[in-house]
Amino acid sequence: MSTLWLAAVALPALLASFPTNAKAPPTPLLVMPLAFVDGDPVSQATAHASQIELMLNELRYAIDQFGVYRTIAPDPLIADFVARDSASVLRRARELGASVVLAGAVRNPNDRSSTVWLGLFDAADGRRLFHWQSTFRSDSDESWRRAAALLGEEISTTSPPH
Repeated sequence: MSTLWLAAVALPALLASFPTNAKAPPTPLLVMPLAFVDGDPVSQATAHASQIELMLNELRYAIDQFGVYRTIAPDPLIADFVARDSASVLRRARELGASVVLAGAVRNPNDRSSTVWLGLFDAADGRRLFHWQSTFRSDSDESWRRAAALLGEEISTTSPPH
């Protein structure tokens, strides 16, 4: 009986000493709407809203697939915070439970090409973790999807803040 008692006490300690391969839970990430940086933002946003929204949806999907980050559902109030300042955006992101914020801008989304800038920021202090800029052919939904897939993979190689 004493041997059984010893085994019952020692077994949990023995099992705890083995290394575990437990994967850390994905870091919550807020994907912001993309800003337009030149021209007439209203007409650009209207003319290209479906492609920009397609890219953001594909980007969220790609990020979630890699499992490093977990995107937070879009916040309908975030546009109000964007108009203020970055500190307001970071505060709202933290309120939503995000540890990381993905924000960016689009320039000249026309029938031939678009330039997209994106940055990944620590929601705690605003420190930039990742920066991406690319000009790509943007005349089809498929080109926006490819850009989002590439970017999702790039973001997922960036370590979350500790």
